[in-house]
Formats: sequence, structure tokens, C-alpha cells
Amino acid sequence: MIYEVTGNRKLVGAERRFVRFMREYGKEYSSREEYAHRLGVFARNLVKAAEHQALDPTAVHGVTPFMDLTQEEFESMYLGLRPGNEAREPVNGLGSGFEEAPRLDVSGLHESFDWREEGAVTDVKMQVC
Repeated sequence: MIYEVTGNRKLVGAERRFVRFMREYGKEYSSREEYAHRLGVFARNLVKAAEHQALDPTAVHGVTPFMDLTQEEFESMYLGLRPGNEAREPVNGLGSGFEEAPRLDVSGLHESFDWREEGAVTDVKMQVC
């Protein structure tokens, strides 16, 4: 048990929460080293969640399916381009890797438009594979 090694009661509480987290989200780790690493990440994320909760008591911060990921891991896995969609070589000297889209005439458009009024927007959903 980690308490016996470190003498840190807070880490023991974090480990109990980590074990519940693993069960709830079906997490498994390939080695004791990976388990210990993910437990450390989870414990740091618990501290961050508590800090954020203290800064904004009206918000709800807590355990999510991503609590065993570092910020860098989360960003690389869930934000930005999908693997295989890396930018191509620059086109026409633009440097962005994509051709410039043709300009469209927007002179007759409304200054603003709300898709909610058209029924085209749904409630927010979990967008993870």
C-alpha cells in the first residue's frame, strides 16, 4: 500500500479514489510502474480540480474520464488535428499547407445570425470516440 511507503494519508485517499475511477471508467494499466505514474497524474489533477473549484464555487469540478492524463496528453489526444491530417507542404507560398479558399460575396448577408432560432443546434454532447 502506498501509505506504508510514503506515510502520506492524502495519497492513500487519492489512491482509493483512483481505484474507484479505474472501475468506473474501465481503466487498466500494463504495469505497476504505469499504475504508479497514472496515480500520480490523477492525484495532481485532483488538486487542480480542488483549486479551480475554490476559485469558482459556482462551477462543478471533479473526477472525469480524463483524470489520469496530463494536460499535454489530453491536448495531443483530444484537441487539434486527427492523426494523419498533418498540414501538407506549403501551397502558393502561403505557408499554411492549404490552398486559400475563394472569396465569397457577403454583401447581402445579415450582420449576425443565430442558428438556435433555426433549430439547427442541439444540446452539447460528449464528442469522444
